[in-house]
Amino acid sequence: MVRPVARSHRRALATPQQVTVQELSDLLGGRVVGDASVVVSGFAGAADAEAGDLTFVSDARWVAAARDSAAAVILVEAPIDGAQAVQIVVDDANLAFALAVARLTQGAGPEPGIHASASVHDDATVDETAHVAACAVVDVGATVGPRACVGPGAYVGRGAIIGADSTLHANVTVADGVRIGDRVTLHPGAVVGSDGYGYATTSDGVHVKIPQTGTVVVEDDVEIGANVCIDRARLAETRIGEGTKIDNLVQVGHNVKIGPHCLIVSQAGIAGSTELGGHVVLGGHVGVTGHIKVGDGAQITAFSAVSKSLDGGQAYMGVPAIPISEGKRVRLLQMKLPELLRRIRALEGKLGEEA
Repeated sequence: MVRPVARSHRRALATPQQVTVQELSDLLGGRVVGDASVVVSGFAGAADAEAGDLTFVSDARWVAAARDSAAAVILVEAPIDGAQAVQIVVDDANLAFALAVARLTQGAGPEPGIHASASVHDDATVDETAHVAACAVVDVGATVGPRACVGPGAYVGRGAIIGADSTLHANVTVADGVRIGDRVTLHPGAVVGSDGYGYATTSDGVHVKIPQTGTVVVEDDVEIGANVCIDRARLAETRIGEGTKIDNLVQVGHNVKIGPHCLIVSQAGIAGSTELGGHVVLGGHVGVTGHIKVGDGAQITAFSAVSKSLDGGQAYMGVPAIPISEGKRVRLLQMKLPELLRRIRALEGKLGEEA
């Protein structure tokens, strides 16, 4: 039997601070409808919210739940008639809720210090405000910056750099010489700086490993999901651009360059030496071949295969990936093929009778 979860245990990641409605409204650039002195002490979805909680409505499906919610405050894009809660009117309720939760959980990280079971090399540098958890390893010459967190069992390799306010969750590996920027999050099991996949084949078919001597640079404000693998370059660097967000189980090959603010969804794979521009979106299961370029703002739908360079500023789909307007016509014709085949066979039969 599953027991009900007590309120105090609903938020395992953080204990919210208390802020007033007016403080949140000022932060979000919103407009208060109701009592601006009300104190917010938690957050939840509309159906689960309790007294003191903040919730939000980002589309019409949740209006009824929000109107009946026990929440103290609702973030809305237009006022909800009949709601008992205080409302903060904002341009984008989903974004506003994300910013509000970040404010409510501010400073909720672990205490500074190095756990007794952690292994920190004498020649490593760990800032006094950083946290190194149980069984973590910080190797020779590595640097862990201010307020950074190295989680349980994580490994920071020789000469690697972890920037300020970055978090390595449990069992993350940051290999030798890799550079992680500020405010980067690496989720459990991510590996940054494993060897690239490169072999030279002899005349008699033996595969000889090509040394992968480059590095990986992860710029500021990047988030890397669980069990992502980012290979180090054969030479020079693999680079992940500022603000890019990578979902779980993504493979990034050696010498790949991903531009700023890209979105890479789960189980996508990017082969070596490919370059993505800024604000590129790869849907789930997208495969991108090596040594090509994808332009700024391109969007590739799920399960597509990118086999050649693509211009930016438009959406693509299919195998191989083609502009989505053309891809939809192709797909429509594919769906008509059984009926067309039936008609062709009927015509062939009729012609055979006439002969």
